[in-house]
Order: sequence, then structure tokens, then C-alpha cells
Amino acid sequence: MKDTSDKALKIQIVLASGRDGDRETLETALSGTPWEPVPATSKLEVLQSLHYAAVPIVLCDALFDKLPWQTMLRGVLRVRRRACMILLTDDASPKLSTEVVRTGGFDLLTRPFEKEQVFATLISAYTQCGVYRPTSARTRQASLVSG
Repeated sequence: MKDTSDKALKIQIVLASGRDGDRETLETALSGTPWEPVPATSKLEVLQSLHYAAVPIVLCDALFDKLPWQTMLRGVLRVRRRACMILLTDDASPKLSTEVVRTGGFDLLTRPFEKEQVFATLISAYTQCGVYRPTSARTRQASLVSG
């Protein structure tokens, strides 16, 4: 019989926040959902995680690893062009939201995090980013021949 534990059903997303309480608050908000925030402790760890992530979604604090969010966003998009970076912030201003989207970010979540808001944002990001399917030159060639 196959193992059907919760762990097998979880969709891991990268959590880039050193801020006290973010991890616990997001884990609580996402309990009972398929989402599992996996903490990263540095920019390098975030970027390495994205290379192999099935779902390229990053929840990133506005000032993570002593770097402004714009620097993190450029790094994330350099590694995974279709990644969705969601900014975690205290500032709910329309100006910031517009800047995040204009510069290539996906959206922002404002503290305190509400379960419905977090879940809806992740579903939307998942729909846009899709699932990562690495392809080799041989796989691409085969799909062109058969397609």
C-alpha cells in the first residue's frame, strides 16, 4: 500500500524571511492546505532552491539577507524566468504593489497574514508559474517531431 501522508501531498514553496514570526504565521495560515513553506536563510540558498523547485514560488521579505527586495527579485528571475516572487511586507500601499508588479514580481502579502489572502495569492501564483518540467535538447527535439 502506498504512503499517503500529508508530506507526500505538500507543494513546497521557498520562504525567504528572517523576520521573527513569519515562518510560524505562514505555517499556521497554510495548515490544512497543500502549501508548505520551506525556509531559506540566504540569497544563495533561495537561488539554489529555485533550480530544482517543482513550483517556482518565493515568499520574500522586503529586506531579506540584508538585501533590498529588488535585488532578490533580479536574482530570482535570473535563475527562473517564470518564477513568482511574492513580497512580504508591512506596507500595503498601492504604490508598492504597482512597483512590485512593474518590476517583475508577482504580488505582495501584507502583515498580519490572513489565511484566505495567503491561499488565494498562492493559488494565483501557482496558476501563472505552472509546474517546472526540465527539458533536455533531446526532449525538446522529440516533442517537435511528435507535435
